[in-house]
Amino acid sequence: MRRALTLAVAAAVLLVPAAPGAGAAKHRGHKRYRDQAVYMPARKPYRKPPAHRPPVTPPAPRPLTRMQVVAREFSLTLSRQSVAAGTVAVELNNRGEDPHDLRVEPADGAPLGFGFALTKPGELTTQKLDVGPGTWKLYCTLDGHAALGMSATVTVTG
Repeated sequence: MRRALTLAVAAAVLLVPAAPGAGAAKHRGHKRYRDQAVYMPARKPYRKPPAHRPPVTPPAPRPLTRMQVVAREFSLTLSRQSVAAGTVAVELNNRGEDPHDLRVEPADGAPLGFGFALTKPGELTTQKLDVGPGTWKLYCTLDGHAALGMSATVTVTG
């Protein structure tokens, strides 16, 4: 009986028609093309390459801003009318015949301010000042000098 069963199964397999392409290997990367197995490499999913980022470099230090104030009887002349906020080197150049000093403070009356010592005729005095944005007034603090014209304003941007 076993032999008869084996023969019946074998006959059934031989009599059933095969499906088209049933004999082709179903391996990844293989396709049938005009009844021939043709190898086509499997496609890898697209992966965006990592973004190239340049190395981070700290910003270059800003050069020191300089401003000269020339004092004469009775005027103050500024080398520039505006400066950038930050550290500013202010030079008081006394070209007058009398000694003069200089006061630098915000025009809005804030208590912050900088003072230069009395400078003799022909001398220079320099100070590095940290100034913020806004309008700053400069004037000689000696009695009556500011009223006679020894005052000026500078605009600080930034």
